[in-house]
Amino acid sequence: MMHGFGFGIGGFIGMVLVWILLIAGAVWLIKQIFSGSVNQPGSTPGGEERAIDILDKRYARGDLDREEYERIKSDLQG
Repeated sequence: MMHGFGFGIGGFIGMVLVWILLIAGAVWLIKQIFSGSVNQPGSTPGGEERAIDILDKRYARGDLDREEYERIKSDLQG
């Protein structure tokens, strides 16, 4: 006489937990791959630009003249 598949309730719960862990791991991995938190040159570990990089971009766009740029840069470098 056969009694199910031989797993019982403990085997079923274990199988469900394995699937939950696999799915959660896949979601985490995909999130890590596609998140913007990858460190790029000129960014902090949180993905934010450093102040000096923002200053350089503003100077390159022409928002600041040379005197303002040098003054702010010396303030930032301390």
